[in-house]
Amino acid sequence: HFSRIKASDLLLIDANDPATLSGPNAPDPTAWGLHGAIHRNVPHARCVMHVHSIHATVLASLADSRLPPIDQNSA
Repeated sequence: HFSRIKASDLLLIDANDPATLSGPNAPDPTAWGLHGAIHRNVPHARCVMHVHSIHATVLASLADSRLPPIDQNSA
């Protein structure tokens, strides 16, 4: 669970080093696809993270995860 993360669980990686994905501490390739691109294109970023809100997690877990536009603000 994320509430138990320690500093030693975090990875320090070089977005410009192709060997990043081949080492024993390689990041998840799908996460690296998102985070690596941000680090390469926004070099002043000190930390990049994304979170999974409870609502998005529930929606993604449904058999039919489509969210129909039910009002003018959701389309």
